[in-house]
Amino acid sequence: MIWKKRGGEVLGRLLLAFVWLTMSVRAAEAPDLEEAPIVRSLVIQGNRRIPDSAIRFHLRTKVGEPFDPRRVEQDVRALYAIGAFRAVRIERAAVADGVRLIVRVEERPIVRRVRYEGVTAAQEADLAQRLREAKIELHPGRPCDSQEVWRARHVIARWADERGFPWARVESEEREDVGSASVDIVFRIAWGPRGIVRDVVFRGNQAVASAELRKALRWLRPRSVFRRFSQRGVYTRARAEEDRQRLVAFYQERGYARADVGEPVLVPIAERGRRVHLRVEIPIREGPQYRVGEVRVEAGESSIPPAVRAALQALEPGEVYNARKVQGVLERIRTVYAAAGRIPMRADALQDFDEATARVSLLFRIEPSPPLRVARIEFEGNRRISDRLLRREILLREGELYDESRLDRSLMRLARSGLVHPVDRKDVELDVDRERQEVTVTIRVREVDRQGIWMIGGSNGVGGGYLGVMYRAVSVLGLGEMLGLEAMAGPRMHNVLLDLLVRRVANTPVTLGLSLFSRFSRFDALSLGALDAALDRIWYRQRGIRLSGSYPITEFSSAGLGVQIERVRATPLLPGDPPSRFARRTLAVFWNRDTTDATLDPRHGATWLASVSVSGGDVAMMKSSLEYRRYAPDPFTDGRHTFAFRGVLAHAAGFRGQIVPSFERFFSDGQLVRGFSVGEFGPLARYRVAVTPAEAPGQAGTLSGIAAIGGDSVAAWQAEYRVPLATRFALVPFFDAGIISVVHPIEGVSVLRATNALVRTSTGIEWRFRLPLLGQPLRVIWAFNPTRVDQWVRLGDGRLVRLRERAWRVRALLGGSL
Repeated sequence: MIWKKRGGEVLGRLLLAFVWLTMSVRAAEAPDLEEAPIVRSLVIQGNRRIPDSAIRFHLRTKVGEPFDPRRVEQDVRALYAIGAFRAVRIERAAVADGVRLIVRVEERPIVRRVRYEGVTAAQEADLAQRLREAKIELHPGRPCDSQEVWRARHVIARWADERGFPWARVESEEREDVGSASVDIVFRIAWGPRGIVRDVVFRGNQAVASAELRKALRWLRPRSVFRRFSQRGVYTRARAEEDRQRLVAFYQERGYARADVGEPVLVPIAERGRRVHLRVEIPIREGPQYRVGEVRVEAGESSIPPAVRAALQALEPGEVYNARKVQGVLERIRTVYAAAGRIPMRADALQDFDEATARVSLLFRIEPSPPLRVARIEFEGNRRISDRLLRREILLREGELYDESRLDRSLMRLARSGLVHPVDRKDVELDVDRERQEVTVTIRVREVDRQGIWMIGGSNGVGGGYLGVMYRAVSVLGLGEMLGLEAMAGPRMHNVLLDLLVRRVANTPVTLGLSLFSRFSRFDALSLGALDAALDRIWYRQRGIRLSGSYPITEFSSAGLGVQIERVRATPLLPGDPPSRFARRTLAVFWNRDTTDATLDPRHGATWLASVSVSGGDVAMMKSSLEYRRYAPDPFTDGRHTFAFRGVLAHAAGFRGQIVPSFERFFSDGQLVRGFSVGEFGPLARYRVAVTPAEAPGQAGTLSGIAAIGGDSVAAWQAEYRVPLATRFALVPFFDAGIISVVHPIEGVSVLRATNALVRTSTGIEWRFRLPLLGQPLRVIWAFNPTRVDQWVRLGDGRLVRLRERAWRVRALLGGSL
């Protein structure tokens, strides 16, 4: 007890001494404001553009208050923070009854002009955009900041490196006009030579052949004939580092977990003008090949979810170590917890290397949070589009458990809404409140233009290619509606379309659409050049209105109903009759499912589209179609290349004794089988029809011959392999097969068996370039047609006509692709 009492007294004395010492130090540090002189006046000197009042606004020191040196230091920092001054100094002068402060400033000159020397006008525009993206503020009318000029030089150097000039030099000069207090900033770009890779040599590799390592490279590869216009083979520092990381990943996926790939060594081989041919030498230290040892998981809780244990089974002890597989297992474990609303605070895959046995023991350590509920869902960046319209696309609900898979699907729905530009995970911020076990989800969006006019172009089936303009307005009424007006024309068609689309009508999942249209198309139903052109030209004109509605069945599929009322004027099916006029009403039912990852050039996913329509009025017919598309990344190229497939089935049949009219029959459209142009193949038929002398003079009451009548059934299959060579350029090998046939007989018509239900095939290569203004691909197709028609046919008057389809074709198309 005595020792406890003495110990308490000692501790108390120590605490009193500490408090006394702290108070003494603070008292010594604190200025004696009672004895400090009073600030009697404050004078500002050196400012030319910025008024005194604006400078005084940022000063904490005031006239009539005691002088405080620490407050003066804060004033200096505050004036520097404005960014308008090159130098700031506050001087103190004693006066009879206090002090006089003089604030001396030196203003930064105003940027008058920014010039770039050594670049073209297009390059200057691209460079200015790059500086804006880097948030470098060097604009006329703003103060010149030398630090910003230094940053701009480095951004320009990286920009030149990305264009294939790694040895480019960037210099800057600030030409100041003292009289006007302005400055001209001049950037001089000396491009230097462009490095072209001619050979790649690996030093130190023993377990993996150099040929295998070259396949892992993306950029540092000698340029081939087909890649002459691509960026492959052009050396840049950024591409060299990317390929170095790819080699590291290549080794780590094959068990060489500690492989070291050094910096490339450049050896000039030859110099030709502004190009230097290089041999790139890459040093490699492979190390031993490791295998998987013990695999464990720690989650800080007694029970491990079964889905986590199932994910661990992908790593079997004894198999060759694969870093990508380990990362995939870690992501699946993280996804399991995130789907249950438990965002992992930390998720690591700890690796313990045993050099003696060449084994890697893996410990997956997860620290999951308690189940989190969504506190709030907020949006940033939307000014016109209300939160209410955006929330309609979000599957997460406030107050419910957080689900990361729902968040990903919500972002996809936002991208497809047409209200904002595509959104991904980097645009999402999660603010987790561990104490309240809540998470606030903030989604940054970028609205589409409220209205605008764009050029459009593409291919319209048998109507062929077209160019036009499109006006679009988004959410003008604040309902999320989309109003569009399109006018397009081509050599064989012209269309005008006015449509209105309203999504989530009255806060329901229903989507309504209203369209007014006027269409005209004409085409050669048979482009063999062997028959009378008057018999082969088909045209039709449609004017009408369409009302449609759709309802989502699942997250990726929907069903809908459409009603169309129109008037049609078209050529008859057989020669000898005048153009027909129709008034018809059509009821259509459709279903679609879309799981693709993008609207343009998807890389994975599938789409289904099925429809059935029934027409009445002057045309009694039924038409059904089914279309399937599938996209899959090529695993052997790490997803850079893409497989694409398409299948089409369609059938049309008349009822009440009527046949399918000419404008609803199926003709080759130049898209299903790429080696055949519009109207180049299809069923032919001998016909014999009664006519009046006024309709066909000299025909003695009958008209006979051969006509292209089109089919009532079509089936096609397409496959292609997309190889991107540059940003907008791709090489696409393809194989197509298609068949058009007449199933239902037509009175007075004898279908030529050799042309009916004949499978046409085509294979070849397509060069595809996406045009920047139209957003459509320009396609140059070189095709060989293995199956085609080549035979003689006797006409009704005894003449022999040779029907011969070409074996080799070179075609150019605008728009339309898988």
